[in-house]
This record gives sequence, structure tokens and C-alpha cells, in this order.
Amino acid sequence: MASTSLNNGLTWDDPYFNVPIGFTFEYFGESTTTIDISDDGLGGILSVGDCAIDPTFSYLVAYGTDIIDRGYDGAASLSNISYKTEGTAGSRICKIEWNNVGFYSGTNDMNGDRIDFLNFQLWLYETSNAVEIRFGPKSITEPSIDFEGETGSFVVLAHDIDCASSDIFGHQLMLSGSPGNPDFYDNVYNLEDTLVFLDGAIPPFMVYRFVPESTASQDELSAVAPFSIVPNPADFELRLLKGEGAEEEIRRASIVDLNGKLLVNNLEFNQAISIAGLQSGMYFVQVEMKSGEMYSEKFTKR
Repeated sequence: MASTSLNNGLTWDDPYFNVPIGFTFEYFGESTTTIDISDDGLGGILSVGDCAIDPTFSYLVAYGTDIIDRGYDGAASLSNISYKTEGTAGSRICKIEWNNVGFYSGTNDMNGDRIDFLNFQLWLYETSNAVEIRFGPKSITEPSIDFEGETGSFVVLAHDIDCASSDIFGHQLMLSGSPGNPDFYDNVYNLEDTLVFLDGAIPPFMVYRFVPESTASQDELSAVAPFSIVPNPADFELRLLKGEGAEEEIRRASIVDLNGKLLVNNLEFNQAISIAGLQSGMYFVQVEMKSGEMYSEKFTKR
């Protein structure tokens, strides 16, 4: 199925788009069939709810650095924003994509186009109500300029924000620390005062996944991966162990480097996997499920 463009070839900065999800999605327990790309700033913020009719709304900051069409100062759009919904009823996925986007403060080339770029997607899953933020190829050569003096971007999922004061009455879920292996926080704070930035650029092919917890209220999200890596750090071999949420059939598992380059494919679970041929450093194990869901976990080769 082809994607539907939202900007339709027009350049953009802080755009507003209403995106039809294609099914009923629950975000922090609240049902919606649409999600808005917000024009409040940055370009990677989405919102659920309408302050014109409700006193509160919810935010989903897929990417918290100010992004812009790479061709904004040039002749034509270079950064398509699109969406599509795929799958069969009960297991559909709404996929929103920001393709080849630039950075608002980034340096332009001789044609007036932004030099640095980024690709990322937001996936919303029917029935499970999982949220995934997926990152693709990037080139960030001037991080201090692109990130406007911050250490990196930020990722925030926030529930029940007061339209007048921006106070958060529900949960604010944040990622911090290493973007390849971030810490996860669940707080109730004021959104404007507690932004936490990741320590560096998010690696290509990184996937951040949030799923509703199995609670009676069904109004909380948490980060989870359905497998673990042992030992970690590892010297000569490691094992992949299935965990909670791994009942679904796994399509493939691979080891990639920090740039997303495939190094070892077709990994087996619960068996010794040799990593003797890898140099010392940090790597990712990526697992793809039959549904298309992706998981990523970081490990260190000593």
C-alpha cells in the first residue's frame, strides 16, 4: 500500500496535519481515531485531544529537536511527511513517516538546502496499543548546531496536560541518557520545566517501543523488549533469551553495529552465539517479529 503525503510537495516548518489512524487506538487509555502533528513547534510533536472542546490533551514527542523541510529555503520540498495504515482488522499498524528532514538551525549548502538530515517513523499498533518510534539513516555533522546547544533530542509521552497551564495531571514518560540504551522515567511534572535530553544523536535503526502495562486501568505505558542478552557485557559468546511478550513467532534476529550495518544474521535463541569475530565495542541485537514489530537491545563486546 502506497503512503499518502501530508505536505503534498509543499515545504513546511512547524506544520499542522490531522492524521487518520484507520482504527481505534488507545493512548493512555483514551480512545481516538486520529492524531495531530502539532504546529506548536519542533515538527515531531503529535497531540491527542482538542483544547477547543476539552480542558486537557496528550502529547507524543516522537522527536524533540526542531526539524524543518530540508528544501524550505530552496526551490522545492525535499522532506515528505506521509502516512499509511497496513494489515488486517485487529492487527493493523498506522505508520507516519518523516522522510529526509532537516534541522531548523542547521547549516545550508550552496543551494540553500539543509546539509544534515534525519529519517524517522511513528508506528501505532491496533489492539495492543503499542507505540514505536523508529529511526532510519541520518547525517548529523554539526550536533551542537542541529540540537541548538543541547546534548541531543528528547522523547516524551505525556498524558492529560492542562490546556491553560501545561501542568501534567497524568504520566510523563521520558527517555534519558545514552540514546542507544536509554533510561526510562515515569513522572508527573510540568512539561515546560522538565525536558530531559538524550546524550547524543539517536543511532540509525534504533527502535523505541512503549506498550500498555497489564493493569486494571490500562492507562500506563512502559518500555519493554521481549528478549534479553546474556551475558552483557560479553567476551566470546552470548545467548538470546525470550522474555515476556515473545510468544509471537520471531521472523529474524541480527547483530548490527552503531551505524546499522548488518554483521551477523539469523541468530538462534537459547543457543550460544559466537561474537569472537567482533571487535571490542557496542552493538545492537535487532529482533523482527512476524507482525513486523521490531525490537532493539544494546550489548557490549569486551
